[in-house]
Amino acid sequence: MFRQLLLGSVLLMQGTFAYGGAALYHVAPDGGSWPCGGASSTCRSISEVTSNTPLADITIRLAMGNYTGTAIIDASKFSILNISGGWNTDFSHQACNPESTVLEGQVNSSVMHVTASAFTTIELDLSCFRIKGTLTTSRNGIDLSAYGGNIVLKAQQLVFEHIAGIALDLYSEQGGGLDVALQKLIFRDAYQPEGSAKWSGGAIHSSGYGGSTQTITLDNSLLYENSAMQGAAIQVRAANPAPASAATIDLFITNSTIVDNHSISDGGDGGAIYVIASDASQATVHLKNAIIRGNDIIGVARDFNISSFDTAIATVNASYSDIGEVFIFGSSGVYNDNGNNLDVNPVLDSRYHLADNSPLIDKAQCGYTIFNTYQRVAPYDDIDGEKRPGFGVISGCDMGADETSGGFCVPFKTPAGKVGIFCL
Repeated sequence: MFRQLLLGSVLLMQGTFAYGGAALYHVAPDGGSWPCGGASSTCRSISEVTSNTPLADITIRLAMGNYTGTAIIDASKFSILNISGGWNTDFSHQACNPESTVLEGQVNSSVMHVTASAFTTIELDLSCFRIKGTLTTSRNGIDLSAYGGNIVLKAQQLVFEHIAGIALDLYSEQGGGLDVALQKLIFRDAYQPEGSAKWSGGAIHSSGYGGSTQTITLDNSLLYENSAMQGAAIQVRAANPAPASAATIDLFITNSTIVDNHSISDGGDGGAIYVIASDASQATVHLKNAIIRGNDIIGVARDFNISSFDTAIATVNASYSDIGEVFIFGSSGVYNDNGNNLDVNPVLDSRYHLADNSPLIDKAQCGYTIFNTYQRVAPYDDIDGEKRPGFGVISGCDMGADETSGGFCVPFKTPAGKVGIFCL
């Protein structure tokens, strides 16, 4: 017993404690092997920490630089795991520029693989780094697999690029659950070749089976130039092969831009998004203030494919969005135009931001009131951190991830009692 306590003390001495009681570990490209983790005795990788720490609630800070390897994270070991990049060499300052901290997986392996078996739950918070591939060697970006357990993910200001596989793979079965919040992410050049193990969902692949549930929010994000056979940017698939119970997936896309994605097979579906449900399951995509345009299947315009079979229901609900070509296949695929949608050229610049003459400026919904209570729809700032019209404002926000107005905006009441917006 004394030996075990002494060993635990030595391991704890390597890190310091972050706010809230989580142990704080420091990682740098020139770090060492375990025991490690102090600001002056850094670890060399995320996996060096996750494979060795005896603690369940930890924070990892990544110094700027390049890292190679795979971190395997088991929810039976961790309850809370926070990982952030962009830290300087002495960890006294963070600059949240995802380009400065780069994680690259090993061949045929993901950068990060998280699993949750039955009766386990993990909360995962990721920010300020880039997941990078080469397009020549097969590897995924981040895999989440809920096998009866639960994974809660909050990811913000990440970049996924050049991945010859799925950038973000979300899988659930056996009654497991995924609660995923994605904010200010960029997915570019993910490539899911035909004939690979999973040839759909180049950027985001969501698949739920066997009584599992997934709730995913995608806000202020940009997905472009991704390729796959089906759902080049996103695939959502819900099914429940007998005798399992139905699976349910809800994806909420708000103020995101999904353009120039390509299905690479003439038998493919969904140049941008493919929604499919079978058996008795449900897959639903909810669009608000989004841009889904200019995606194709080998040069033929196709932004959405909605497919459902048996008694399943696949549904897309859209409002205040710029939507291109929608194709419905199967017995009960549903597309609901809930109003204020457009079908126009968004007029984007070379960075996929709105040009000054874009018809989507001021066409989105900022919020609404119900029983005299204000409900916000659009995020308060955009993908670049520029402010959108503020609290209390109903209209005047822009569609997509970019807000053109910027500046400081305040609401005011008109003589008629309506809310207006004034920006400096």
